[in-house]
Amino acid sequence: PHARPIPAPLPPPPPPMGMGIGCCRGLQACPPSWHDGDAELHSMILEVRAKLQAYQQEHLLDYTGLLSPVQLRAFLDELNGLNLDALEADLLTLEKKGEDEISPFPFKALADLRSAEKSSRDKWRRLGLDAIRSGEVAVVLVAGGQGTRLGYNKPKGMYNIGLPSNKSLFQLQAEKIQTLRYLAAGDRSATPSSLPWYVMTSDATHEETVEFLFRHKDAEQHRGGLPARDVKCFPQAMMPCVAMDKKKLMLATPGSLAKSPNGNGGIYQALRDHGILGDMQNRGIKYIHVYCVDNALTKLADPYFIGYCIDAKADAANKVLPKRAPTERVGVMCLRNGKPGVCEYSEISEENMNLRDKRGDLVYGAANICSHFFTTEFLTKFLGNGRGTLPFHVAKKKIPTVGPDGKWPLKPTENNGIKLEMFIFDIFAKAENMKCFMVPRESEFSPVKNAPGIGKMDAPD
Repeated sequence: PHARPIPAPLPPPPPPMGMGIGCCRGLQACPPSWHDGDAELHSMILEVRAKLQAYQQEHLLDYTGLLSPVQLRAFLDELNGLNLDALEADLLTLEKKGEDEISPFPFKALADLRSAEKSSRDKWRRLGLDAIRSGEVAVVLVAGGQGTRLGYNKPKGMYNIGLPSNKSLFQLQAEKIQTLRYLAAGDRSATPSSLPWYVMTSDATHEETVEFLFRHKDAEQHRGGLPARDVKCFPQAMMPCVAMDKKKLMLATPGSLAKSPNGNGGIYQALRDHGILGDMQNRGIKYIHVYCVDNALTKLADPYFIGYCIDAKADAANKVLPKRAPTERVGVMCLRNGKPGVCEYSEISEENMNLRDKRGDLVYGAANICSHFFTTEFLTKFLGNGRGTLPFHVAKKKIPTVGPDGKWPLKPTENNGIKLEMFIFDIFAKAENMKCFMVPRESEFSPVKNAPGIGKMDAPD
């Protein structure tokens, strides 16, 4: 139920045919070759060509003369699956996007675990454990990234961070869930509470993650002892890459589109489209904790955090911690055009970055660590209204593509295209009762982003 076949890569380009490489724009410009007499294939190309022309995307057919019948049919199916209406609307939104007005997040909507009264902390913990004991909590992991910056070409969750136990991030996190199941039950001899773990992957990490957690000889150990029925993997969607003009789609090969994961904000669509939200509802899940794979100190389904959110009747909440310094490269909680949001470190002004209140604390000092709370009711409502997508953001990248001479991959030396990404925290603006929960940095945040031995922060060493 977790695996999804990934298309095999195309073989190297064949030698030029007929009129030469790059001359094919659908059948009308292709030299006569293997497709002669194939009426069905001819009809398919004409149909797809007409669809692409309506959106000025017919350049995608420039190299179909290089494809075998099997490759061409697969490519036409891929092009037919494009929702060009929605894509065009997304690209137009990018053109019209103005600059947001940034203002401080209201202090009254923030609770601080560090300074809270013992009675409040005890109450939050009790409420959180009660919800877990009742099977009302689920954990969702965002794990679509590879460990490239770590010098590791596998899913980051499989990375051994160098502990004496040699456990991976996946196993360390799964064991926390397992421990919490027994803690909520109140007795190691009791039947543990149900606390399902949903793992969002990407095309780049899906197969290896499923293999690691379900098919490997040590899969049960990798899952921290969690029963297989309570662990589910699901891939996020991919988005076509677009040229720098924000109009033309890009090719990865003569017979495939250049694509990239749609950002961590694609989690909400993926929860719906892969039946995960439905599974949660069938299990009676009311509260969801979402986190990212690379924080080695993440407190999964933290009873204090869950309990506070239940007590505050929050439909969404963000766990935050004090910024280490004004220049720390983390996003911070704010209001964007009067709505809750996150201001990324790359977009905050120098004035706001250094602004302090009367106590000397940073006004924009509540750092986002990608540890979020949502109610299933809130997500169900959001996903029931339209496509369930968030605004797209532009990431300029060096994207391998097909050269003018038809050779591929052409690896650019400078940015030649953009990837369209949604941010997970943009959903905060949809919440009617958005809260923040401040926690101590030293016990909650230790991201694993850089390789050991190179003297950088946020590394295993």
